[in-house]
Amino acid sequence: MNAFTTKISSFCNAHKILLMVLVLILNVVLLLAEQATSVRLFGKVEALNHRWANYTELHQNYIQSRIHYSRLDATESEYKTLKYDYEYSKSKGREYIVLGTDKPVSVRHNRVYYLDEQCSLTFSGIAKMTLQNFSFRCLY
Repeated sequence: MNAFTTKISSFCNAHKILLMVLVLILNVVLLLAEQATSVRLFGKVEALNHRWANYTELHQNYIQSRIHYSRLDATESEYKTLKYDYEYSKSKGREYIVLGTDKPVSVRHNRVYYLDEQCSLTFSGIAKMTLQNFSFRCLY
């Protein structure tokens, strides 16, 4: 043992209780930060004669999606809304499964393809990847 290791060891022995209290406080701060953390995603798409706006929030293992859509030639007040509340479960790689009681789909298998650090394409369902089952989402 060198002198530096001996000094650290004696400091830790002398201040055991203080170090344990500091570690306990750090754990509580990290737990509170984890409880307050959420990921918010937003995306807009225009395809198939419609426009979609998608807002998604992931907090712990719950994911909420709000989708507003309308025809391209419709006025700004003519739109429809979908709301999904799911329980999030990680699958393999860039895939995840969400479970919920919402209609029409209570279970969704999603595949995510990241375009960069902020944006991704998400395909819902295990069907072929088409414009009918995708959403564009970006962190904000």
